[in-house]
Amino acid sequence: MLQYGRHALSLASEPPGEGDALCFIGHSLTDEGTEEEQRQKPLSVGGMLVGRGGAYTFARTTQILQMGMCGGPVVAPDGSCIGMTEAIVSDAG
Repeated sequence: MLQYGRHALSLASEPPGEGDALCFIGHSLTDEGTEEEQRQKPLSVGGMLVGRGGAYTFARTTQILQMGMCGGPVVAPDGSCIGMTEAIVSDAG
């Protein structure tokens, strides 16, 4: 279905396995202008599934995710949605 110039995501029929490629979709804020002038900019970040623990699935990404990524879809290479970004956890420290 095409609406607002975009296609709806279909849900994956199978969960991804460890090492499978993923794409995280969301937005970032531009650094242009004053705080009131900042705009959202679409952002996608690559990554891969690294494991599961309890009710959570963990992935490693190619760059640190912006806060605007929370709530966005996580998409498999075939374009199907396999979940959503619920939290951003840093392994630094």
